[in-house]
Amino acid sequence: MENGLYSLHSAFASAANFIADDGAFLSLVSAEKGGGPFNICLSGCAFASVRFVEVHLPRLIVDGLELELDSVPAYDSSVAAFRHPRIGSGELAVLEKAYLKSATSLSMAFVLDSSRLRHFISGFERGFAERALNGCASFSARDYALAARTLNGTGFGFTPSGDDFIAGLLLATHFSSAGAQVREIIAAEKPGSNPVSAAACRAACGGCASAPVKQLLRELQVCGTSRGLAEVLKIGSTSGADLLAGFIFA
Repeated sequence: MENGLYSLHSAFASAANFIADDGAFLSLVSAEKGGGPFNICLSGCAFASVRFVEVHLPRLIVDGLELELDSVPAYDSSVAAFRHPRIGSGELAVLEKAYLKSATSLSMAFVLDSSRLRHFISGFERGFAERALNGCASFSARDYALAARTLNGTGFGFTPSGDDFIAGLLLATHFSSAGAQVREIIAAEKPGSNPVSAAACRAACGGCASAPVKQLLRELQVCGTSRGLAEVLKIGSTSGADLLAGFIFA
């Protein structure tokens, strides 16, 4: 987290997002939302009414109210601990099977199971699906830059489906021996079509994930199960499902 003045970008009942002039990003979230690379968990905060956040480490000033960050529960967002032993094809198969049973109908699960394209009916939906499949084809052909450009900004949601999918791809590169080169090429395209999804892509590029995603990876590695899947699928309308589609696809 960088020192500076952060202005409100977007607010919801249990979270608010803030951006500094230099593009630095942070989120104030309820404890129920859990930790994340940019999250600061606060209890009893009227998120929708906060307009500015000042960071002067180790202090945080929320609309004039000063807090010591030492009093805020710390969260380690790194997935480095899950690289060895590596999450392999067996664990991914377990995840994919459970995922395809539960993923949101209009998520990017169709890149893993083409029968799900039946849910895409309107012209916009079909156009999105076609563009997403083209982006995935470019990724499979190892044209990672074109894949990122094609997927970026496409789809539904506050953070577009393609942006979340790219974040999943980037996170997956940390579990691949050839991942560093792929990650570098995608990162050079500066993925993320708005400040929130751009921050998520930067976090994934750095090997960082939200608490629900990290818990799911822990379950896969340690137990070989997907017990944390439901919590990830609760992220956004399709955001969690789109991120996992990218992670599994990669």
